[in-house]
Amino acid sequence: MQATGNNSVYFIGAGLSRSLQRPGYPIPLMGDFMQVMADYALKYDDAVIAKLLALAEGAGKGRCLYCSEPEEARVAAGEYWDIIGLPAPSDLERRAALRRLAAAVCSRDPESVEDLLRRADNPEEPNRAAAGGGPGRLAQQFRYAIARLFFLLGWNADLNPLERFLRARFALGGRHDFVSFNYDLLLDRAVQSCAKVRWHPSTGYGFKAGHGLIADPRAVAGGAPGGAAQVPTTVPIKEAASDCWILKPHGSVNWLLPLRQPYNQGGSGLEFCDEPVIIPMDHCGRLRSCDLAGTFNHVRWGAPAASGDVQCYIVPPAEPAKAEVPPTAVAGTAHLESEVLHGAHEIFVIGWSAPTTDGNQRELIRKARQGRPARPPRAVLVSLGQDDGLLGRVAETLDLPPGSVEAHWDGFKAFADRVAPVGA
Repeated sequence: MQATGNNSVYFIGAGLSRSLQRPGYPIPLMGDFMQVMADYALKYDDAVIAKLLALAEGAGKGRCLYCSEPEEARVAAGEYWDIIGLPAPSDLERRAALRRLAAAVCSRDPESVEDLLRRADNPEEPNRAAAGGGPGRLAQQFRYAIARLFFLLGWNADLNPLERFLRARFALGGRHDFVSFNYDLLLDRAVQSCAKVRWHPSTGYGFKAGHGLIADPRAVAGGAPGGAAQVPTTVPIKEAASDCWILKPHGSVNWLLPLRQPYNQGGSGLEFCDEPVIIPMDHCGRLRSCDLAGTFNHVRWGAPAASGDVQCYIVPPAEPAKAEVPPTAVAGTAHLESEVLHGAHEIFVIGWSAPTTDGNQRELIRKARQGRPARPPRAVLVSLGQDDGLLGRVAETLDLPPGSVEAHWDGFKAFADRVAPVGA
């Protein structure tokens, strides 16, 4: 491939992360999120994820969110919920109940998380009373469970195809910006590794990160900090310029924001403060996920020091009309997306299905491309398996005729092998 000097924009969806999964460490798509959650809950005996499964199945005086309500699923969810609610639950009984709950979830036909949350938020649905706390409680539990799943996944993925692809693309020159709809850090970690000094966490997400966090937040009971000695303190992030961005409209498992006090629950979960974003990293400055197993995860930040409960900024899938206003720290993402799209010469859509719940994103992209310069962009679609509707949705979103979109239906790994062959 010859150097182009073009500006390239990459839209990244869950299909990219899925293509990198390794045996024993599944990576979810929206359509099978609950089944993959059940796998991790059982494998790691994880109470955070298991609680979400139970709530979605109708535990906690709620209603099942699925289209059908098999008796065994309802019973399994109730059993697990009752056991974890005991003052001293029996580990043997709890694990047995978790096995039954996970089996009930995995026996269902896959149903999109988007559909489950839409059903919870629809006033005309009889299941709207899910989990006895409405859609906000369920969305908050999704935040907890998503962060936990990707912490448990860690770096157990095959990043080699992605890194080969990125190195080949960066070598062409020009500018390379990424719009990732994924919560995970697989793309982020690969960009940080391959872009070197061209991308830095202090500015590379399109905003100035306020603080770095080396130690995990300390889980405490009842929202009380429990003494300053137990609460990790953030470190300053030395600011460095980035000449490419990773824009994440749905948030990220490594964007920590303090929760508003007193706690207030909106439709997407507990509300965040307008504070600078805290970025977890290791001692070498590499990105990482946090262990957020507790309901209350306290951190000290800033000067003068403040402390409070932090959570990942994750936006659960929702209808565009239901989207909440993002905190000030990350509110500029939409403007930056429009900016990079306006000047794009090449657009890659990799593993993104342009779903209904990304309607606001599709409209943003369409408007940005309608104001583009006269030169039409090169548009490339990469997906595993041909979807008759996907090519049309992507072409419409990019304001291009379908015949002008270069489609590759054999998945990202095969595409990466063509762009950057192994050993080349």
